[in-house]
Amino acid sequence: MADGITMTSPALNTLIADLGRVGPQAYTRTTAIVERAVLEAKNRMVSDAESSEHFAIASTISYDSDFRPNQIRFVLGPDRARHRKARIANIAYFGGRNGGGGTLDINAGIDQAAPGMVNALAAMAAELL
Repeated sequence: MADGITMTSPALNTLIADLGRVGPQAYTRTTAIVERAVLEAKNRMVSDAESSEHFAIASTISYDSDFRPNQIRFVLGPDRARHRKARIANIAYFGGRNGGGGTLDINAGIDQAAPGMVNALAAMAAELL
């Protein structure tokens, strides 16, 4: 499973549960919308990592899904299971204890993808409810 960021939103989970009452179609469509946003965020993270002069972690960035009743979960980020290079990712994103690193923004992809995801979910909810 990818080591990375987790976006938890009680409002999003409530919306997912409400849409679940509309039927399986809502869950399927919600999953597709969220996964599209996660893929967009992943692509941004890969692009940012590819532009890094010092951290060759782009090939380690992935996402995994975990579906449960009334819950959609994706884990996004460098995956240590894919390659050992991912072990330096925390330095790339957060910096080292003696300075250095911290040149990549772990939230940039999610920040870029979130507005489109929210708009698509709102449009779907308006259509279905």
